[in-house]
Amino acid sequence: MRTKNHFELRGFVGNDPEMKTLENKKEIVNLRIATNEVFNDKKGGEPKKVTDWHSVTLWNGKAKFAQQYIKKGALVSVEGRIKPRSYEKDGVTIFTIDLVVDTLDLILNKEE
Repeated sequence: MRTKNHFELRGFVGNDPEMKTLENKKEIVNLRIATNEVFNDKKGGEPKKVTDWHSVTLWNGKAKFAQQYIKKGALVSVEGRIKPRSYEKDGVTIFTIDLVVDTLDLILNKEE
């Protein structure tokens, strides 16, 4: 049986990309992407908007592309895989989930 590990987001970038080069010479960019959900409030029936923020990680060529072309406020579409990881901090195991981008599409820059 085949398995699947996939996410897809379309939203607005909340920060200008800052590329970092790691000791192993790999380049990385972390972006925050905002997605919105609109629903009717149960009490008044008025539309209500909730924004969720997602942290995504781009490596090497995608990191370079993001650094060069993407700015805060840009509308992007990203697809990739979910990577659970853990680390120790002050004797406590911390569990996190990384969203690793495999496909990045710039739909609209803020200046446009």
